[in-house]
Formats: sequence, structure tokens, C-alpha cells
Amino acid sequence: MPKEVKSLVTISQETIAKCLEFITDVGCVPYSLLKDSFKHATPQQLYRIEKMNPEIMAESDELWLPHCLMFKDIRDEYEYNGLHKDPKQWRDTYLRKYQENERKRQLVKEKVKSQYSKIQTEKAARSIKVLQSVVPTKKRTYEAARRSTMSKLFQQSKREADKVASIYQSTKKPNTFSQNIRAPSQFNESYRPKIIPVVPTIPPRPVVAAPPATKKLKKQQAVEDKTKPRTEPKKPVAMVNFNIFKELS
Repeated sequence: MPKEVKSLVTISQETIAKCLEFITDVGCVPYSLLKDSFKHATPQQLYRIEKMNPEIMAESDELWLPHCLMFKDIRDEYEYNGLHKDPKQWRDTYLRKYQENERKRQLVKEKVKSQYSKIQTEKAARSIKVLQSVVPTKKRTYEAARRSTMSKLFQQSKREADKVASIYQSTKKPNTFSQNIRAPSQFNESYRPKIIPVVPTIPPRPVVAAPPATKKLKKQQAVEDKTKPRTEPKKPVAMVNFNIFKELS
């Protein structure tokens, strides 16, 4: 059985239903041709199209009934109580209910936001804070406290740098002996530097210099030499015996 060929009107209506987001001005197209396409429109799309095309608002009231029945209370009143039967009120009924729900949603949102902010405030009050700088007092501003902190850090870093520089610049004293002595091995004996023991030096005895001889001392010494009796030097015993033997002969 051959497929039914769609008419140009049906194809146009299907195309319009797929592109309702981009429709603005419908021009002089009658509402009867747009009705089937606008049934697929969302409440926001239908409200926008009616606002831009006021001439179709008199006939498009029936399109708002499905949107009104989306709310449970309105649907119950429509089905069981026989209310909301006037098509002229369906647009206003939907808009009124929509605004009411938006107000309730906004109140709930603000309440949740306030509760969340309260929880965050309590959590921040109980949390541990890591301060990056000194807390300014009442008499000092934050900038002053920050400058003082920076100056203290600079002074501390300068002291550390001077300390390190003094360590590297100081002359190392040679070790006279090794603290840890290990037995030499054949492998590293040739590479080990020879340690020459330091011989302790004996300081020389101080030389007592004789006092310089003055003229007065020289004269006194010469006088003493004259007054002393001269003693002949002793002769050897052999020479004395030879002299005695010579006299006797």
C-alpha cells in the first residue's frame, strides 16, 4: 500500500512545530493554520508569540488549558468541582498560578540560602585560621603591621646569611691527629694521604744580656786589679823536683 503523500500545509505545520523557538511575527497567516503547530509550544513560547502577535490572542485561549491542567490543584478543581470552565480565563489562571509558584520558589530559595550562610558562618568561627601576617592592633594599621613583619623577616634572613658567610669564610685549622683510626688496606693505602706528625717545638732559653760596661765600672775594676797581690802560677811537680835535684848537685 503506497504511503500517503503529505500536503504542503501539513509539512509547513510540522516545520513550524520544530522551529517554534525562532518564530516571532506570523504576519497575516490565519490562526486556523497555526493552531496545530502552536499546540506543541511551551507556555513561555506561546506567551512570547502572543505578545508579538496580538491579533491571534482572541482565538488562542484554548491553547492554555493543557498548561493550566499541569497544576494539580487546578486539575482537581476542573475535573471534580467543575471550575475553570471559561476559556477566556485560562491564560490569566495559568499566569497567576505560575507567579504564585515563582514567589514560593523564591522564598524557599532565600530560606535555604540564609540557612546555608548561617552554617558557613558557624563553621568559619569554629575553624582554625592560618594568619599570613601579624594581626594589627587598635593603634596600628594593617600596613604598619605588615611593614614591621617584613623588617623583622629581613633582619632575621640577614643574620642567617651572615652566619652562613662566616662559616665559609673562617680558616680551618689542620687536625694534628685523626679521631677515627682505621687499619689501612692494600687498595686504598696508595691513595691515602700521609699524615706527618707535628713535632712540638721547644722554645729556646732566654739569653740574659750582660749589662753594658760603663767607664766608672772599668776604672773600679782596674783599681781592684792593682790592689790584689799577684800570685805566681803553680809549677808542675816534675819541674819542682828537677830544680831541687839541680841545687843538691
